[in-house]
Amino acid sequence: MSDTLMVLTHQQVRKAGAAGTGCSRSLPGDRRTRFAAADDHAVIRVAKGIVSLRPTAGAHELFPFTYDSWKGEGIVLTVRPDGAASRKGGEAMEQSAAIEIRIGGHKAEPAWAPDLRIIGRLLEK
Repeated sequence: MSDTLMVLTHQQVRKAGAAGTGCSRSLPGDRRTRFAAADDHAVIRVAKGIVSLRPTAGAHELFPFTYDSWKGEGIVLTVRPDGAASRKGGEAMEQSAAIEIRIGGHKAEPAWAPDLRIIGRLLEK
């Protein structure tokens, strides 16, 4: 997964409009952001660069302020929560999630990444 979704900086997330109340995804071991979403803006970084995403037609609410399916620049990203959510402090929840990434209609390897964590709020610094 680290080859498909690359680490994003806070500045890249903010520039894409995906910072604030929403969600982010990171690997449990390093916790660096690899996907961020707020309202109807999301961002990822892949080999071709930073890609801004918008909800797909028919996307469902994942957490308040974000969606489960995104698209942009030939990429479709789908989030599938897995397991129970747990509270983290007073304003956030965390839940494991799998992400499917399709680039140009083809599944990126690995297609599902069950080791990602979903955080129900991105805090601006």
